[in-house]
Amino acid sequence: MRTDWFRTVQVKSCDAHRDRALLGARTRLVGMTTRMSNHIRGVLKIFSLLSNAMRGLRFDRRVEQMLTDQPNVVLIVRPMLVAWRQLREQIAVFDKAVRASVRADPVCRLLMSVPGIGVLSVLAFVSTVEAPERLALSRSVGAHLGLTSRQYGAGKAGVEPE
Repeated sequence: MRTDWFRTVQVKSCDAHRDRALLGARTRLVGMTTRMSNHIRGVLKIFSLLSNAMRGLRFDRRVEQMLTDQPNVVLIVRPMLVAWRQLREQIAVFDKAVRASVRADPVCRLLMSVPGIGVLSVLAFVSTVEAPERLALSRSVGAHLGLTSRQYGAGKAGVEPE
């Protein structure tokens, strides 16, 4: 420790861990929903039921309308559709929790004043960076997030520190 070989490490707070876990769980459910809807579309395509004629309706309503005269396909698709709806309901629960977390944080509300920044991206950014005062320069944020190399890292060939 006295030789300065070790640096202090920022330990994330319980709130930041909770927010990251909330975003991760929501992302996982969104992925499940996407895979499930793609599977339903694949089954409908096998039976030549997929059409673009019902654009504008919600996915589950379109599928229900396609299944009206298809008793063989209903046995396969309806349970998948029920699970898809339940996943969507749980995503809505996570969305409410994300909005509540963002409303409770003044930093998140301030960052949301930037055009194009929504609740998911602001919560992800704030829970990842958490303590911006520990980063000496604003351009260090990209390196902290893994988006760029550090200022004098291996990504900047031929640049010597001053």
